[in-house]
Amino acid sequence: MTEVLKIKDLTYRKSSKAILSHLNLGLEEGKIVALLGLNGAGKTSLMRVIAGVAQNWHGSVAVSGQEKAALRKARVSF
Repeated sequence: MTEVLKIKDLTYRKSSKAILSHLNLGLEEGKIVALLGLNGAGKTSLMRVIAGVAQNWHGSVAVSGQEKAALRKARVSF
């Protein structure tokens, strides 16, 4: 199957605090996934990066093979 989401070595910092550090993730097409974690674990931050809303992150994020934020925004609803 095709990977609809591919995240490689994602690091996101906000106010010099590490929110996400070296995250790797691949999700295949046709799967249902839940994102669970404690308050402050980085769930919303991860969704903001995937949706192309967050800035100042490092690594790569591709949605349906598209890495540019404008093209990811066209494929993701947040």
